[in-house]
Amino acid sequence: MGVALGEAVAQIEQAASDVFGADSRVRSVGIGRYGPDFGYVAVRNASLPVPLSSPRPAQANFRNIPITFLDGCGKTSRFESI
Repeated sequence: MGVALGEAVAQIEQAASDVFGADSRVRSVGIGRYGPDFGYVAVRNASLPVPLSSPRPAQANFRNIPITFLDGCGKTSRFESI
């Protein structure tokens, strides 16, 4: 279950900081739909190795706001807005 857009927007900077700190492969964090509500979407480069010294595993939520991880292969992608 997601949250209202305003709540996701209000906490995105801290959520992004936590996600970037937890996984060095993450390249971007944004807000996306999660059912009728909103959550975070983190895009990571899956072709990079996971360091053994990673501080903690990537989490599935931030303060009860869901995070969806999308894995890319390291190639430049084009995203189109709708």
